[in-house]
Amino acid sequence: VLLMETGAEYKFEEVITLDKAGTYTFVGKGNKDKKATLVIKDYNLEVKISCSPERATLSGQGEGEVYTTVVCSSNHKDFITDVRLVGQADSHPVPYEFRTSNPGTYIFEAINKTDVRCTFEVTLAFDVQPNELVWNSDDISSKTFEIDIPENTAWRITPKPQE
Repeated sequence: VLLMETGAEYKFEEVITLDKAGTYTFVGKGNKDKKATLVIKDYNLEVKISCSPERATLSGQGEGEVYTTVVCSSNHKDFITDVRLVGQADSHPVPYEFRTSNPGTYIFEAINKTDVRCTFEVTLAFDVQPNELVWNSDDISSKTFEIDIPENTAWRITPKPQE
């Protein structure tokens, strides 16, 4: 038997292994009129990507470093599972340990299926010192406290209910 697509010849009872989707035509050797066509259909590509953890918090001063591990997998054995940050050209094999000391939203994508993404959120911790200021209603002197929070963080001061 001759496999037309590859030119390979096989004996009648030999096991033939085909591992790619496609159409294969087998012809009887010496008798071109005897043909058999085999169609192997591909299966739907499934790609999964995840960040673990999905969130991390830096100290209020923005010191230190946080990380996430990005993994990507597929149900196709030949699929390249490398990942990259959206908008960047450099790709990384998985598992990829991404480290940063900057707050923000980091979005990763599979390089061969860019609609499959995961997100890593990095925020800054905040601190208020002192955490309570108490004074009498007739006291009009200045009171000071420090709020150490990231820029553009909404906050408010609320009065403590009277006891």
